[in-house]
Parts: sequence; C-alpha cells; structure tokens
Amino acid sequence: MPILVGINQLPSDFAQRIVPGVFAAFLSILILGFSTQAFAISEVNLTLDDGSAAEALQNPGSFTVTRTNDGNIAQAITVWVAVSGSATIDTDYAHPDMVCCGPGNEYLITILSNQLSRTITITPELDNIVEGPETFTVTLLDIGTTYTVGADIEASIQITDDVTEVILTLDDGDAAEAGQLPGSFTVTRTNQGNVAQAITVWVAVSGSATIDTDYAHPDMVCCGPGNEYLITILGNQLSRTITITPVLDAFEDEGDETVVVTLLDIGQIYTVGVQLSATITIRDFQNLLFKNGFEDQAQ
Repeated sequence: MPILVGINQLPSDFAQRIVPGVFAAFLSILILGFSTQAFAISEVNLTLDDGSAAEALQNPGSFTVTRTNDGNIAQAITVWVAVSGSATIDTDYAHPDMVCCGPGNEYLITILSNQLSRTITITPELDNIVEGPETFTVTLLDIGTTYTVGADIEASIQITDDVTEVILTLDDGDAAEAGQLPGSFTVTRTNQGNVAQAITVWVAVSGSATIDTDYAHPDMVCCGPGNEYLITILGNQLSRTITITPVLDAFEDEGDETVVVTLLDIGQIYTVGVQLSATITIRDFQNLLFKNGFEDQAQ
C-alpha cells in the first residue's frame, strides 16, 4: 500500500539538496550530448592555385583559403592573413577580395556561409615602370579564436614585368635651308606596358648644327642645361614623329651641318632597342644656291 508523504513531512532542506543534483545531471547531459558540436571549430589551410602572374594582359595568379567541415558551417568566418613580398599592394596588383584591417600588412578574407573555401585572385596592375619580376606572399595568421591553422599556411605568386621597348628610326635624313625643307625621325614603342598612358622618352642631341639657331624642334622639350631632351609618346599611341626644321640664314656660309639624335636608356620607364640613333644633314643655303650653280656653269 502506497505511503503518501505530505509536503509538510519533507525535510526542511530537501530543495537545497535535490536541486543542485538535478541541475548537475541536466548539465552533464547537455555537455555529453552537444559539446562536440557546440565547441568544434574549423581548421583553415591555404593552397596555391596559380603562382605565375604577369602584367602582360594582366594575367592573374590565385590562392584558396579552405576550412574543414567542423563548427557551424552555416556561418561565415573571417580569416586573417599577412601579406609580404617585393610587390607593392595596390600599386603592383589589385586584391578585391581582401580587406585591409589596419596600417600594417594584415588583411581579412571571408569564407561565406555554407561555403568551405574562398579563392582569392591577385591581378597585376599595368604600368610603365622597369621593375623586373616581383613577388606576392600571403601567410595565414593564427588568431586563436574562430579557427585553427593547418599545415598549409603560405603561398607565393610571382608577377612578371611587362616593359615597352623603344626604338628610333630615321624617316628623312636630308633637310635644307632652301625652302626650309625639314628632316624627321620617329620614336616608337612596342605594344607592352600600359599603352593607354603616355610615356616620356629621353634623347641626347648632338652634331655640328646648333639647336634653336640652325634648326627648330617644336616637339622636343629641353630638360636641363645639357643636350638632353624629352619626347612624349601620347596615350594610346605607339609612336611620335619629330620634325627638324632648318632656320633660314641665307647670308651665312656655314656649310652643311648635322643633327644627331640618340635614345637614352634611363632604366625606369622603357628599355632601348637596337635602333637608337638617327642623323639628319642640313644642306646650307649658299652651298645649294651658289656653289652648285657655279659648278654647273663650269661644266
């Protein structure tokens, strides 16, 4: 026969004794049942997909950040990386999927919710600078909170330079004071680098003719007290033709004179090809008018 005990017959400290035990048992069930899911976090690795990038055609390189199928995959996670190497970020390459998180070299990459990886593309920037090959290196950082770092933590991409080559060709090497008949030469660049931008080419001018006295040069700009001048090839243009126009001085017997133009390799914007010099001869007015005339009469 059941024995009914009234509430008033229970020990006075019954609640204090039973409640902690029940709570502890309930907490143990929660921990045993759900701890592996509640406290698991993903391991993150970094792998190189394409380590060869190039300024030519802005050919990109890429790497991928991957997380394991642990933790709450339905949530996005943010991965910290450090960027180094000889290439300058935002100057030598673009990185639309990395977010700067301070004044240093640390960046954030987000693996989106329900995704296990994120591929990052490094796109070289076109420029007109002689740089040589440069490197981009990315390294996973273990911040110790939302993920752990695996064995694969670093990737390097090499960016190959794309430099325009400049040559100088003679178009018309025979100028004359008579009729101010001009001579000309052309400076040409190859279809490399950033053709949409103008480039400035350096030349040295020499020869027996005196610049600004014996001839005019409206498309060359003096860049100092010496014999160095600048020629600009405009944006979206591959060449620039320079005209040398003799100055008429009919009463001076100076004989034929020469203008020699030579490309200078300043090692910054372009390289110099094999054709780098041109000579224009300015025929003297008196030579043409008098001496040649007398020779014709003598014959």
